[in-house]
Amino acid sequence: MIQICIVLKPRLCLLLLLLSTLTHAQTLKIDSYPNGQKKAVGDIKDGKRDGDWTWYYSNGKIAKTQTYYKGQLHAEEREYNEQGQLLSIRNYYRGTKAGYWEQRDSLGRLEWYREYDSNGKQKGVSKSFYSNGKVRCVTYEANKDGYSRVQHFYKNGVLESEGEYYDTYAKTGVWIYYYSNGNIKEKGYCYTGRCYGIYKSYRWEHYYECGKLESTGSYCDDYREGQWLFYYKNGKLRAKGSYMTIRDEEYGECTQSYKDGHWEEFFESGALKSSGNYSEGEKIGEWFYYKDSRDE
Repeated sequence: MIQICIVLKPRLCLLLLLLSTLTHAQTLKIDSYPNGQKKAVGDIKDGKRDGDWTWYYSNGKIAKTQTYYKGQLHAEEREYNEQGQLLSIRNYYRGTKAGYWEQRDSLGRLEWYREYDSNGKQKGVSKSFYSNGKVRCVTYEANKDGYSRVQHFYKNGVLESEGEYYDTYAKTGVWIYYYSNGNIKEKGYCYTGRCYGIYKSYRWEHYYECGKLESTGSYCDDYREGQWLFYYKNGKLRAKGSYMTIRDEEYGECTQSYKDGHWEEFFESGALKSSGNYSEGEKIGEWFYYKDSRDE
């Protein structure tokens, strides 16, 4: 530009310098509501949002503050309700989730927080909360294989369930559920978010609130499959029999299950109560019924 100015007239040279400067200059942009109230204020550079932006409600209160870098969200974003209460904090690195995130309800109570690395992957420990401030869920940072430890809690702070998620979405491995008194409610093995049975033996166990075993058996995609055993609270066998599953022809997933084959029911004393066969959930053939010897 200096070499050009040497051979051009001064006025023409000044005009060229001015045009060169304006080409890369930032332009302040102001959007407004129909009533004339400001809606958004921020800079535009090379046709893209750049730098700090502020968004407003029609009542003049700030709705959101953001920072952009070449058209992408960058650094911290804050969102508010119309009363000025902070609702959320989010951080970005050139358009990707990065850093600290949190969400609050309309009363300002913290609902959850988590952190992300510069690649948008969740890191560290994240927590969600009940409205009373008690922890609802704790999720630990995923290991190198994508498995993360998760704990859910009742409102009174007692552990409700614990296990692992794969890729933060699907339950996998051994999961244990608890009653609010702390006793185990059920435990078993999950894969891609569905129940199958206890690890290795692939059996799922259900318990009474007092801690006694109530039933045990296997699942296929959350449907009972194979032999199941049911117990009274005194530990005596209540019933035993098998379930047949129906699978989807296209995907092979279990979609229904029925009682099938030979079943037996028992009195609380342990004496046989009834026996017979099922076919697709319906009793078939001859059934035998017995009296409890204690009733005689």
